[in-house]
Amino acid sequence: MSTAINQESHNTGTSSGQNPSSDPYNEQDLSSSISHSSLSPSPSTEDSIAQFDGQLQYEDRQGDITSKEEDNRSLQSDPIQDTNTSPKENNTSATHSHNNKSDNSGAFNPNDEDNALQRTGTRYFSPKLKKARKDVIYSFIFTNVVLAIFAFTIFSLFWGVNYKNFDRAHKVQILAVIQDEGITSPNISTIIPIAAAVPTIAESSMGTYHIYNSTGFMDKFKLQSNDEIDAKVIHEVYGEKYWFAINIKPNATQALYDAIAVPNAPSFNTSQYFEAVTITARDPTNYRQLILPLLQDFEARYSNYYTSTYFPQFLNNLTTFNNITTVNMTNIALAGTMNFYTNDIRSFTERVLIAPLLVGVAYCLLLTFFQFLIYSQLHQEVSALLKPNHILIYRNIMLWLTMFFASLFFCTVSAIFQIDFTPAFGRGGFVVYWMTTWLFMVACGGTNENMVSILFTLFGPRFLGIWILSFIILNITPTFYPMVMANVFYRYGYMMPVHNAIDIYRVIFLDLSKHKMGRNYGLLIAWIAMNAVALPLVFKFLLMVITRREKKEKELAAAAEEAKLKN
Repeated sequence: MSTAINQESHNTGTSSGQNPSSDPYNEQDLSSSISHSSLSPSPSTEDSIAQFDGQLQYEDRQGDITSKEEDNRSLQSDPIQDTNTSPKENNTSATHSHNNKSDNSGAFNPNDEDNALQRTGTRYFSPKLKKARKDVIYSFIFTNVVLAIFAFTIFSLFWGVNYKNFDRAHKVQILAVIQDEGITSPNISTIIPIAAAVPTIAESSMGTYHIYNSTGFMDKFKLQSNDEIDAKVIHEVYGEKYWFAINIKPNATQALYDAIAVPNAPSFNTSQYFEAVTITARDPTNYRQLILPLLQDFEARYSNYYTSTYFPQFLNNLTTFNNITTVNMTNIALAGTMNFYTNDIRSFTERVLIAPLLVGVAYCLLLTFFQFLIYSQLHQEVSALLKPNHILIYRNIMLWLTMFFASLFFCTVSAIFQIDFTPAFGRGGFVVYWMTTWLFMVACGGTNENMVSILFTLFGPRFLGIWILSFIILNITPTFYPMVMANVFYRYGYMMPVHNAIDIYRVIFLDLSKHKMGRNYGLLIAWIAMNAVALPLVFKFLLMVITRREKKEKELAAAAEEAKLKN
């Protein structure tokens, strides 16, 4: 290499006309310099190489030591590791694993830490799982105690509303109006009025009867004439003062007498003079099962009295004491049976109404719970960015707006299935239904937000299902069944949101009396106001709980650190 460079330098110098002796760089010196720099390291380079080799050897030794220490710690901390293995064997195995990993990093090695020290399952009664078994037993006992308390309280509440209903039948208020005053003709004697036994029969029948004659009824309700009695009886039942009414029309006894004693007189039809005024729409699911049996009990008792006692006695008195020798045998046969005419002033015939009036309301309540769960993550993120007052404003606005649209969606389902909204409010019925549902959902949604926030902070998510099921049962139990025949305890239902919402729905869809709507709306608004007032108090309480919890955790951590330092 030196020769080639010297030759090239000589040729270059000759061709350029320069004297080789005048080159400032001597060819021999240049060749020696290049050869020395290319083949022989300088003293500084040799020192650097030696230092680098020493560093590599030091790091390799440190890596071996570190690997051994990590392997030993891993073996000691693994609960599945065989306790009979000696530390020396563990260290040897770990060192061997490290060397193999360094030599064959891409190949599977059974001695590799990732392969040899993986956790494996063990038997349930292993001594190493003693603490885990205690946790399982504690959780099992605690869970079953909670379920027992829930079943014996909330479920018992639902079962109890139907327990021995007819033992409380005396709480059912019934109206009986006797307009018939018998036969007033002086030529006819010993003819007992057809309704004379009504008070006695009513006293032995189920229910509490309020019995009036024409004069007493007119005085009671300030009526001007007898013609107003029938309408007033219907009005009293429609106004929910009474569950049903027995209305015995005037001249019933006279019509029976004429049908038997007067030739060519029209036959006596008992259903024209004995009327039962009912209102099954007042409680669509329970009226027929709980209220109508009381009416049927009275009808059965009176019918038995009429056919077995009154009518035979009437015929005997007619022929024996009034010298009636000719009777209309055809009319006798027709008059020998007793039938009441049932005037159902508000009937329940549309089965599709069960959805918005009963089961659908429970689903609507459940919907208010789901919306909060959906928003929970968003609420946490936004609340971390806002001031306390703005958090309250944000939460209330989100609740009201969400319920506004959710109530619209819920009500639209009823419109899709062509439910009639016009019976009570005409074309505005849908708007009334929507706004009522909105208030109802805000009332329930606010309650759920407050309670779920408390339960989630104190106990986590495990009791949320128990809360929502309890809230549903507390609402529907005194609503789906008539409180009049339930224990007095169930009167708490008058203040519950579901009860008040369903009262309004029955007015909208069934055209019931509107006299309770003011109270119903007032209670729904009261629930909304109560939840709005409770929300900042709930936040304050939860902040106090979280602060105490964090303080306790810090104290425990400090105590643990102090104990560690002492050891």
